[in-house]
Amino acid sequence: SRARQNLRSPETFTPFHVAACDQPIHRRLEEQAARRPEETAVILPSQTVTYAELNGAANRAARLLAELQESGQPVALMLRQGYESIVWVLAILKAGCSYAPLDQRLPSATLQAMVDDLGPGALLVDRRYLDLGHKLAANRFPVDDVEAALRSADDLSAQNLDCPVSADALAYVFRPSGSPGR
Repeated sequence: SRARQNLRSPETFTPFHVAACDQPIHRRLEEQAARRPEETAVILPSQTVTYAELNGAANRAARLLAELQESGQPVALMLRQGYESIVWVLAILKAGCSYAPLDQRLPSATLQAMVDDLGPGALLVDRRYLDLGHKLAANRFPVDDVEAALRSADDLSAQNLDCPVSADALAYVFRPSGSPGR
């Protein structure tokens, strides 16, 4: 498609210095939001999102996440690709946590083993996976509908968080579904 061709063309890439790797990825977003707040950060089929909008939404979501769980705990995600998944991944990183994606298409026993091994502080889900999320959590940690959570975070500050996160902090936890993980 034309959009894919545009994404692959060299003029759409923004170079960055190796020194930029000495900071967490969400700090790069914060820098872009400060330098180019009205420029497009994300293009989705149904919307475009500016750096300022994306950064503000991620900051509000990170504040909400900080109320759900302690910094440093992993967060399990069961989300479809789209705006909410981008916002929540950034929010998780801003809150000083790591994330672990769960594929809802896996057998429930496999998902349960993955959640049990991970020991997340929270599980964030699309509304359609809310029942499955509650079953996996079994009242051990909060389960939140990401769309409803984003709406409830509207009144929280969109300012950057002052949460110390190093560039080498754990960001992503992956466990192959076929692995016993033990």
